[in-house]
Order: sequence, then structure tokens, then C-alpha cells
Amino acid sequence: MRVIQALHGHAKLKTTARCAHVATKTIRSTVGPTPLKVISAIEA
Repeated sequence: MRVIQALHGHAKLKTTARCAHVATKTIRSTVGPTPLKVISAIEA
């Protein structure tokens, strides 16, 4: 977590932890990628 804190430039670990929590929730709620067949049909 300290490495992520340093990369983001956060002074407080609490800020990094909050961002990590939000990112995890966002990733879990994201629907999988669009199948390539659908993309190909849209581009045609």
C-alpha cells in the first residue's frame, strides 16, 4: 500500500486506502468487455 501511496503522491495512507476501496468497488461493478464479434458488427 505504501508503494501505491508514493506513486499517487498521497501524503496520508488513509487517502490511498479510500481510493483503493473505491477502485475495487468500481472494478467489481464493471461489466465484462464487449465481445469482439459485436465490435466487428458495429464497425461494419
